[in-house]
Amino acid sequence: MFPLQDEDALEYMSGGAGYVLSREAVRRLQDTNVKECHVPGLTSYEDVNMGACMKALGVTAGDTRDSLGRPRFLPYPPWVLLDPSLQYQSKYSWLQRLSKYQFNFGAEYLSDQAVSFHEVREPLHYYLLQYLINEVRLSPAAWPSLQTSFPSHHDQPIPLRTHHP
Repeated sequence: MFPLQDEDALEYMSGGAGYVLSREAVRRLQDTNVKECHVPGLTSYEDVNMGACMKALGVTAGDTRDSLGRPRFLPYPPWVLLDPSLQYQSKYSWLQRLSKYQFNFGAEYLSDQAVSFHEVREPLHYYLLQYLINEVRLSPAAWPSLQTSFPSHHDQPIPLRTHHP
């Protein structure tokens, strides 16, 4: 979530990772005249304009972070976000400068409840994400530092699932 620098009352979601709208927000958007959502001269960025439109329709932005305050709609793929050294590179400084909430790079700041990643463009990267999300099963015994994050019903290690041709 990003507050617009010039108008502290306007908050907008970064559009690259997608939007989740309530049924009521979709109804308001569907029932409105597009002119009601157009704010002349605001910007050419669809996410800022979407924020202005939602504000005009009386829709407020919600906090989509997980219970640990980590973002779930992410502006980069996980293989970028996992690198803590990027925290200090100027290419990524816009995240710290513009985000309403503090943004950090590194595994401990990447939510295990991520909803979407932006900048995933290569077909192979989609297959990689699909594999990591749907096929890989971690064994808590293999990752002692992660054991506290597993629910209590996972007392027994979950073996890695293997496929045989």
